[in-house]
Amino acid sequence: MTREFLGCVARLASSLWLVGVVHAQGGAYLGPRELTESLGLGMCGCGLPDQAVDPVGDAWEPNASGHLIHTNGGLPWESWWGFHRQRLLPQRKSRALGRSKGELTTSIVPTLLAALETEVVGSWALHDAAGLALARIARSEPSLRPVVRAPIHAWFSGSFSGVPRAAVAIGLVGDPQDLELLASLATDGPIGRAIIQQPRVYPTMRTYAVFGLDALTQQHADVALRRAAVEVYASALTSTRPDLVDFAIAGAIAMGRCALPPRADSDAKDLMGLEDQFELLLASFDPKGESGWPRGVRAHVLVALARLTAHLSLDSPTHAALRVRVLRALTQTLRRPPEEALADLRFGAIHAAGQVGRAGLDPSDVALRDALAEMLRIGSDAERPLARLALAEALARTGSGERPGAGRESWVSRWVQALGVGAPDERAWTALTLGVHARASLEDRLAWSPDDLQRFRRIAAREKEPAVRAAYAVAFALMLDVTSLDLVREWVREARDQDAGVGVCAESLARLLEAAGEHATVPALQQRLERSQDPDRVVLVGTALAVGGHAEDFGRIVGMLTRPAKRGAESALAEALGAFHGQPDLGALIELVKGEAYRSSDRAAAASALGRLAVPDASGWSEGLRSAVPFPLRTPSQVNADGNGVLQFL
Repeated sequence: MTREFLGCVARLASSLWLVGVVHAQGGAYLGPRELTESLGLGMCGCGLPDQAVDPVGDAWEPNASGHLIHTNGGLPWESWWGFHRQRLLPQRKSRALGRSKGELTTSIVPTLLAALETEVVGSWALHDAAGLALARIARSEPSLRPVVRAPIHAWFSGSFSGVPRAAVAIGLVGDPQDLELLASLATDGPIGRAIIQQPRVYPTMRTYAVFGLDALTQQHADVALRRAAVEVYASALTSTRPDLVDFAIAGAIAMGRCALPPRADSDAKDLMGLEDQFELLLASFDPKGESGWPRGVRAHVLVALARLTAHLSLDSPTHAALRVRVLRALTQTLRRPPEEALADLRFGAIHAAGQVGRAGLDPSDVALRDALAEMLRIGSDAERPLARLALAEALARTGSGERPGAGRESWVSRWVQALGVGAPDERAWTALTLGVHARASLEDRLAWSPDDLQRFRRIAAREKEPAVRAAYAVAFALMLDVTSLDLVREWVREARDQDAGVGVCAESLARLLEAAGEHATVPALQQRLERSQDPDRVVLVGTALAVGGHAEDFGRIVGMLTRPAKRGAESALAEALGAFHGQPDLGALIELVKGEAYRSSDRAAAASALGRLAVPDASGWSEGLRSAVPFPLRTPSQVNADGNGVLQFL
C-alpha cells in the first residue's frame, strides 16, 4: 500500500463530516446539559472505567493494551460457551414471530416512547432500555423509523452515561440520514461536538460511534454509504494515540464486517474497493511491530482479514494471492515463540484461523492447520483449547484439490478417541470441540461415521461429573442429536441446584426438545427456575422454558421480575422473556413498563424484554458482532464492569 493511498484514506475519513448538511439532524435533539470532565466520568468522559473487569472473576485482568488476559493458567469452558452460546445456538426464527404492525403502533411503541421520556431520579435504566428496545423495533420495521428516530436523537440531551448507547441505538434504527452524525462523532467533527455539547468528542464516545456506524451499514447494501463508512473505519484503524486503542480496535472489527465490491480496472483510482481494504489491513498488521500499532489492534486486524476473505473470488489470481497472504500472516503468527508478550497476537490468530481455515490439500490451508496442531502441543493452557476449537471449525469447511476433505476424518476420530480421558475440564473441552465441529459442519451436510457417533453417546452416558455432562449436553444440542434427548432429560432431573452446569444442561435440553418437535412444558425446569438465585443460571433455565413457548411459563417469569428473592436477576429474566417463542400475551409486561410503583430496574427489564419480543430477530446485530471478537481479547467498550459494553447492553 502506498503512502499516498493511506494519506488519501485518512483525509477522506477525517473530512467526511464536512459532506453532510445540518438539516439531516434538524436540531431537534439538542438540549441543555451540564457536563464536564470533572464529573467523575473517567478519562474518556463517558462514565466507563479506565480498565474493564471481567465477569468471570479475579483470574482475569487487563493487560497493558486494555485487553482481558487469563492469568491463572487455564480457561474455563463455561466462560467461552457463555460468550458464544447465542451465536452457536441461535433461536429459531420460525417460532419467534414478532408482533403485528398494528400491535406495534398502538400498544408497544407508545409504551416504550413514554418510558423513553421518563426520567427516574438516580436511575436511567428504564430510559436507556426503552431507547434500545425502540431501536430494535425500528431496525426490524423500517416504516417506524420516523417515529423512533427523533426521540432517540433527543437521548443525547439526557444522562451522559447513556450517550454511548444512544450512538449505537441511532445506528440500529438504520436511517441513512444518520451517516453524517455517526461519522462526525467517530471523527471528532463539529456535528458530533454539537450534539454532545462538548469541545471535543471523547475517545470512548468515538468508539461507540464506530459500533453505531457498523450497525447502520449492516442494514444497507448501498455501495456509496458503505464506502463512506469504510473510510471512517480506516481513519479509526490508523489512529496510534494511546487513548485511541479501543477506537482503533472498533475500526478493525467494523472494517472486517463491511466488505466493499472488488475494484474494477475501470473504477476511479480514488475509490476504495475490497482489494484496498485488504492492503490497508495487511499494512496495519505489521508483523514486526514497527508501525506503532499496539498488539491488541493488530490481533483484531487478523480477525478482520479472515472475515473479509470470505468475500474473495478465488477464480481471480489477485484474490487468490490475497488469501495466501492472509493465511501466511496467520501461520507465521501462530509459529512465533510462545512468549507472554505475544499472547494478544496469538489469540487473534487462533480466532482468525478458525474463521478462514479449510480442509483439503491446498498448501496454505495445510500450513495453517499444521500451525494450529503445533499450538495444541506447545501453547499455553488458555491457548490450547481455543486452538482445538479453531481447528474443529476449519476442518468443517470443504477445501480445494483432489481431496477437499483431507485431514477431517483423522482429527474427528482422534478427538472421539480422547473422549472421557483426562481431568474434568479436559473432558469437557473435548466434548465441546466435537460439538462445535458438528455445528460448523451442518452447512456442508457433513456427517460423522456411525461408529464415532455411537462412541460419543456411549462415553457421554458414563460421565458422572455435572460440569462435564453439561459440555456433552451442549455438544448434543449443537449436533441436533435428538437421539440423546432422553439422556439429557435424565441429567436435568438428576442435577442438584448447586451443581455446575445445571443451567447449561437445561438450555441444551430445551434446544433438543425444540429440534424433536416436542413442546410440552418441563416441570423440572419450572421448579429449578423458582429456586435459582444465580443470574447466570436464571437466564439459562429461563431461556430453556422460553423455548417451549407456554403461556404459563411466560406469566411465571414476568411475575418473578418483581419478587424480592430475584433482585439482581432482572437482566437475566429480561433475556429469558425476550427469547420466548410464539406469541405470548404482552399485557402484563406492558403494564409493568408503565407501572410507576415498580422499581426502575424492573421496568427496564420489562422494556428490554418487550423490545426483544416485538421483533422476529431478537439478537441480530450484536450476536454477529460476537463472532468478530476473539474471546480473551475483549475491550472496555465491549465488556465492562458497569454493563455498558456493547456486547452487554444488546
